[in-house]
Amino acid sequence: MNNNPTPTIEGGEPLPLHELIHHILESKTTATERLFYGIPVLGTMQLLNQQLANQPGLNFFNATLRGIGQAIFVNNPISGLLIIIAMFIQSPWLGIMSLIGTASATLTAIAFKLNPSAIQNGIFGLNGLFVGATLAFFGLFGGKGVWNPSWIVAAIMLSALSTIVLQTVGTWFATRFPPYCQSRFIQLQLPKNTDSVSWWLATSSPDFANN
Repeated sequence: MNNNPTPTIEGGEPLPLHELIHHILESKTTATERLFYGIPVLGTMQLLNQQLANQPGLNFFNATLRGIGQAIFVNNPISGLLIIIAMFIQSPWLGIMSLIGTASATLTAIAFKLNPSAIQNGIFGLNGLFVGATLAFFGLFGGKGVWNPSWIVAAIMLSALSTIVLQTVGTWFATRFPPYCQSRFIQLQLPKNTDSVSWWLATSSPDFANN
C-alpha cells in the first residue's frame, strides 16, 4: 500500500500524470553525487540541470539528450548521447527521425512554457523520440518513406502534437482519476507501456541496417 501523498500544485489540485512521472524519475543532487574520475557524470546529473537553467541553448541540448535516455528510464544526457549514436550506427534514418522527434517535442514544450523541470529531465522529449522512431519504422514499408521529406515533416508535426496530448491527457487524468495517480505502478507503466511496442518495433527491425 502506498502511503506517500500525491504531489499537488498550489490550491491542492493533483499534478498532471507526466509531472508525477517526473517527480518519480528525478533524483536529488547531493554533495556526494557519484563521480567518474572526478567528473560528475553518473546518476541523473541534476547538478548539470542547475548549471544550465539560465542557458537556453545548451539546456535544450541537455533536455533533448535526456529525453532520448528516458527511453530506458535513464535520466542522463551522456547516456542519451550514447543511445542516439548507437541508433545512427544501426540506421542513419532511424537516428535522424528519432533525434528530430525528440527535439520537436522538447521545443514545443518550451514554446508552451510547460513545467521547466519536466522539460529539462526529458519527459516530453521521450514521447517525441517514440513518434520519430515509429515513423522511421513505418517509412520502410514500400521503400517510399526513407529520406522522404514528407515523413520528416510528419515527424516534426506529430512529435509536437505528442507534447500537447501529453499535457492535456496528463492534466485530465490527474483531475478525473486522482486516486489512481497515487499508484506508482500506474504513473510509470501507463505511458511507458503505450510506447514500448513502437520502440521495440522501430529498433528491432533488421531492415534498418540497410537504411
